[in-house]
Amino acid sequence: MSPQRCTNCHAEVVGRFCPQCGQRNRSYRESFAKLAAEILREAFEVDGRIPRTLLPFFFRPGYLVEQYIAGRRVHYSSPLRVYLFTLVVGFFALSFVADRFADSIAELQIETEAASDSGDTVDIVATETEVTRALATDETSTPAPAADPAPLGGAPANGPSAAVERSQDEPWTRAVHRTLRQAHERGDEPVPQIVLDKFAELERMGDELATQQILRALLDLAPKAVSALVPVLATLLLVVQVRRPFFFVEHLVFSLNLHALALVVLSVSALIGPPVSEVLPWALAIHMLLGMRRVYGQSWAITLIKGGFVSFAYAAFAVWVLAAATLGALWFA
Repeated sequence: MSPQRCTNCHAEVVGRFCPQCGQRNRSYRESFAKLAAEILREAFEVDGRIPRTLLPFFFRPGYLVEQYIAGRRVHYSSPLRVYLFTLVVGFFALSFVADRFADSIAELQIETEAASDSGDTVDIVATETEVTRALATDETSTPAPAADPAPLGGAPANGPSAAVERSQDEPWTRAVHRTLRQAHERGDEPVPQIVLDKFAELERMGDELATQQILRALLDLAPKAVSALVPVLATLLLVVQVRRPFFFVEHLVFSLNLHALALVVLSVSALIGPPVSEVLPWALAIHMLLGMRRVYGQSWAITLIKGGFVSFAYAAFAVWVLAAATLGALWFA
């Protein structure tokens, strides 16, 4: 019987660990339950390999996944550990953005009250414009005055696409609540009572506080929404690569790696804002295609076709997840 060889350095292995490089001698092509238990245990150990992992993580699409599948894992952090690391970083970054937004709202409210007392309405408009521009940098903004209330369960009588009618000085919370209540009373688009009660509560808060609470809740839910999409992408990759010799776990590794990068992109976009936030999503899409080309080893034509299908289907799922996150933000506001 020929001796076992380490998949990382190809040295002869006797026992559980390679005597040359120290990698554990085991097969990762096994049941999902066993692998999940192992990587969860490893995820909470101290890891000094993260600095060595960062360069290929950002600038060599698919390389870490390729190395992991090939069994060369000792030099780099595990995909789950990288994902958890970016999840923590993303949480703090988005929390910082939420706090900065809250401060801007508080300043606006104070200045508006002061201007209202003095009757200086021109300064009020100028202040609102300045804060709106500042918040656009964080890619956060108050809900649009003409937003369609249909996703919340109701719409005006002239159809789901009708806009919320609102006078220039009417708070958006009051306008949305009034429109939903009128649609419910007409019976054309019945609105659940729980939705009406929630918007009545938001109206009592006032525009500034309601907007602050909704966006803070939405930013808190963003990492959870990204995590919910990890198995979705892995399943889509399994579908398009169904005839290839890859296990679901290997598609899951690819998905973890890509979503870890997506968390970084989301955090940087929220912190810096445009024009960087407009470029980074395209860079992420290119990164995905380059990664698929490297990991699955197919031609560019096939990679583009499969990548396009995966992107389209993933976007459809992402819309549902985003809608659920928005409803969750409204509920927890």
